[in-house]
Amino acid sequence: LSGQYMPGKVRDRIKATVSGDGIDLDELMGLSGGNKEDSAAKKKPAGKSGDGGSDFSASLRETLQKFQLPFDLDFGWSLTGLRYGGRSYDSASGQIALAGSKLAVTSFKAKDSAGNTLSLSGDVAELPSLKGVDVTVQAATQDFPALMQEFGVKTSGVPEGVKGGEALVSLRGKA
Repeated sequence: LSGQYMPGKVRDRIKATVSGDGIDLDELMGLSGGNKEDSAAKKKPAGKSGDGGSDFSASLRETLQKFQLPFDLDFGWSLTGLRYGGRSYDSASGQIALAGSKLAVTSFKAKDSAGNTLSLSGDVAELPSLKGVDVTVQAATQDFPALMQEFGVKTSGVPEGVKGGEALVSLRGKA
């Protein structure tokens, strides 16, 4: 962990960088007590009814509307051997900046132990209202059916022989 505090005329700025290896966020955050089997059992498949998705969305929107740091923040991280949500990640790294209500994601990258990758970059001009969204997400997998099954998505309609895949999605506008 390293950091720097810089007083400003209008707003102070904090720069922080975290790096590490072998970090179990499930254990640190008390999500599963470090028990890998328990963590996997608690994980709900995506897209199932009653999964609280609308509650989560409402809670996220409410949190963002109230979110305001008394300083600007530059935050970077580089982690290897990470465990979160019952999944293992070979690496996760990123660099973000929060200035007032503007969020800039210079980079966010993650690679899990199965070789699936996710990267994200972009800006949200006004975080509390989600105005000015300009984000690009890229994902790749070596085994598309296995990844979908892991998230509870039925794969019976996926043609036989389909293995890997890539997706590039751009989001612009107001969420």
